Amino acid sequence: LFNLIGNAVKFTDKGHIRISANLTPLKGQGEMSPSAKGQEEPPLSVSERGRGRGRGSSVDLLIAIEDTGIGVAADSQQKIFEAFLQQEGQSTRKYGGTGLGLAITRRLVEMMNGDISLKSEQGKGSIFEIALHNVAVSVSVPKAESDKLADADNIIFENANILIADDIEANRLLLRAFFHNMNLNLTEAEDGQQTISKAEQYQPDIILMDISMPVMDGYQATRRLKESKTLKRIPVIALTARAMAQEKERIMSAGFDGFLTKPVQRAELFKELSRFIPYIVKEKISDNVGANNYSPLPTETVEKLPEIIERLENEFSPLCSSALESGNFADIENFANQITAFGEQYSLNTLIDLGKNLLVYVGNFDIDNIETALNSYPKLVEQIRTTGKKT
Repeated sequence: LFNLIGNAVKFTDKGHIRISANLTPLKGQGEMSPSAKGQEEPPLSVSERGRGRGRGSSVDLLIAIEDTGIGVAADSQQKIFEAFLQQEGQSTRKYGGTGLGLAITRRLVEMMNGDISLKSEQGKGSIFEIALHNVAVSVSVPKAESDKLADADNIIFENANILIADDIEANRLLLRAFFHNMNLNLTEAEDGQQTISKAEQYQPDIILMDISMPVMDGYQATRRLKESKTLKRIPVIALTARAMAQEKERIMSAGFDGFLTKPVQRAELFKELSRFIPYIVKEKISDNVGANNYSPLPTETVEKLPEIIERLENEFSPLCSSALESGNFADIENFANQITAFGEQYSLNTLIDLGKNLLVYVGNFDIDNIETALNSYPKLVEQIRTTGKKT
């Protein structure tokens, strides 16, 4: 998937890239469905489909990556899955690549009991489809593992210098996005030699080191770093697309301080980094936020309370509902900025906190807390109404 999505990004200058996943239940599994009993079967939600509810223990998993990029000519559509072959007429200078990516992708898919196919029209785009057969369905995530990832997802790093070493720009952009709105200094390098040079210049607190880079690979660069009196103290976390156990053993024996498998997951990255750099754990918003909060309102605010409540219900409530329904970050930021300004105008700290918290959650792609905060808005309005009466 990482390779296919990377290709879609590389070859698409305009339009869209769409990733979809679906499942097909295997026949003859599980209990008799309502439709088999003569009853109408209720539709499953997205999350229920993802968990395989009512579909037996195995499914066929179908994944599609669609783009509106340069497309692939009909006579090249089978050839591009062969090693070292690229589409005829493709600019190596513009698009780069060795021609190995799709051959490796097909081999990996086949190793997982799957197959990969391509539908494409030159100049209009491509759809790569992966079908993984007889995939076991997990009923639930083990609680201990789920809690561990949730804790890591609430980490916010601050006051640290991180050096990101990777020759692929998309990989560096992904890591940068994970650290959005955090008080961090991020430096980038595109090969091992640059990594050593920038480590000497900036003295980072930690280095995220890709294994496969030109000029000097991650192994060589790490060896040089660990031989340096001034740089050997810097922890180096390896980033690799190879997830085999022997690969991890080789990496750790080469002097690396940690190990992450690509595509890097935010929670796993944060858990690894938390071993080496300072952080705080953000407080998760309670569903009952504001329910028992009482602090007197300023006299001038109480005097204008009818006007304030009227605006909160008729002006801001639709904005909040729209942001919650769309899930669009621009809509959420717009509501957050407006409610913060309104809170400051009337000295309403609960609204100021709501707006500022929302901006932090948007910056951290924190979907759970965004939804909880937006859902808390009606309770906050009622709290302001009740507090005004008590005051």
